[in-house]
Amino acid sequence: MGATLTIKGNLAQRLETLAKTTHTPKSSLATQALEEFLTVQEWHIQAIKEGISA
Repeated sequence: MGATLTIKGNLAQRLETLAKTTHTPKSSLATQALEEFLTVQEWHIQAIKEGISA
């Protein structure tokens, strides 16, 4: 599945700088960041659900 993302301003510049510094494609860095963000959010939601059920 593909997706298009608009990254604006300072965040776009930070991604560009990191990609150049690490010789890693911006898409790979964005995918990694999104995976980490979703993992934390999913864990947080699960913890809330478990707390409500207790």
